[in-house]
Amino acid sequence: MQKNIAIILGVTDYEDITLDLPACKADVEVVDMVLRIGGHFSEVITIASSDAQTLKAKLAETIHRFQHEDIQDLFFYFTGHGDYTDDGFNYLLRDYSKSRVAATSLANSELDAMLKSLSPKLTIKVVDACYSGTLYIKDGSSFDDYLKSTNTFSNCYFLFSSQSDQRSYADENISDFTYEFARSVTTSSADSIRYKDVIDSISDAFSTRRQQRPLFVSQADFTEVFGIYPEDARNKIETLITRYAPDENVLDSTVTREISPPIAVVEPLTLLALVEADAKRYVTLDEARSFAVALKTALEISPQPSELDSIYEISSNWFDDYYSVPNPKTLGDWVKASKEHEYFASPTFGVETYEVQRGGINAFFRIPGAESEMVTKTRQVVTGLESTVEGLPFLAYRMILKPRHPNLVQYAAWFTFVISKTTIQVFFSFMEYDEVSWDKYRPGLTTKWDRHEFSLTSAGPAAEIVTVFYEKFVAWTTERVKARLAKNASL
Repeated sequence: MQKNIAIILGVTDYEDITLDLPACKADVEVVDMVLRIGGHFSEVITIASSDAQTLKAKLAETIHRFQHEDIQDLFFYFTGHGDYTDDGFNYLLRDYSKSRVAATSLANSELDAMLKSLSPKLTIKVVDACYSGTLYIKDGSSFDDYLKSTNTFSNCYFLFSSQSDQRSYADENISDFTYEFARSVTTSSADSIRYKDVIDSISDAFSTRRQQRPLFVSQADFTEVFGIYPEDARNKIETLITRYAPDENVLDSTVTREISPPIAVVEPLTLLALVEADAKRYVTLDEARSFAVALKTALEISPQPSELDSIYEISSNWFDDYYSVPNPKTLGDWVKASKEHEYFASPTFGVETYEVQRGGINAFFRIPGAESEMVTKTRQVVTGLESTVEGLPFLAYRMILKPRHPNLVQYAAWFTFVISKTTIQVFFSFMEYDEVSWDKYRPGLTTKWDRHEFSLTSAGPAAEIVTVFYEKFVAWTTERVKARLAKNASL
């Protein structure tokens, strides 16, 4: 059964009192009511404001709870402080500290990975925070091009309260963007309201406000329904937001309290300064090799204990090329499509033959007496990939689980990567073998490659990458083993 899930996250009680955002309390209350009254979402989950470690754990638990559900619509809303750094956009959490940015904020990339793990048919993100119109890529391409080229979210509506270089605004009662978000429902003349209707209403509301221009990203057909709001429902929402309504004179002049603390006005950077600032994202060849060494070291350490330890023995193999990995063509196709990102890997090519029919116009229209002829032709196709970087400690890794009991089969996990001067793309794939005789196996069911992107600017993420790899493999294998035992029990 398909489910529509909504997650609300609001941070207002920052430990640093200079970051206090009283308006966000109303933001959460208003959005919660709008989602519940609309009746579209089977569950609306509001995660209470708390320290970063606790909040991120609760968010992960919430996502994990729906891992085995068929999710149709997944809605995420955030209100609070946001900031944009070299590594991307961050949601600043209750104990945020400039000296501990990674630990006290939620990276947009981490959030997206969580949302994607549920494979929703439609993903909706509504973010009311400064600099929220985050640039997912930094090569000048548009967000739409990014979505289409990588298929990050198959269908989505992203509503950001401001551009990536703008602050978002609020008064003491409610944030401007969230107020207009709710108002888009109350001003509707129809009961059924689409996401496109919400976007159009917000766009009109901010059309004359130069200091804050929301950013909308859509990859859908504009028919998706946000909710059903009959007149009595719209009146209830209107009653609530009227309590928090900003002064119209304030809205007209855009003199509202900034959600982000004021920053000093600086002169435009010189070209040299821009280059030097951007260069911080880049690493040397030695640093890239060191990152790969850190990955190898992390993979060599035994994974965290699990139930699988008692029923499987672990062995592993290292590879200096990509030839042995499963479905290398898929990786080659990805590298070819991502050429503009300057990864130091290139697709390999082969030649395949195919047949076409040749018989002229008479054969095409199947005129009696016209004979068709099959002609063999050749074409170049991608077969895999190869690395153009020398001196890396490995290019692929395989961990095999050998069964200790005769009623089990063998499993394997593949880990591989490609790198650029700034990032590493890591790929995971899992395999269940077919047993062809006693203790003899051949490759069987193989999962699609699961891709994750990380910055190369420090070796810290290496251990995190490997932890994610092991956790996903243990979860997948455990599920397959349980399914096998259930099937055997029914025979």
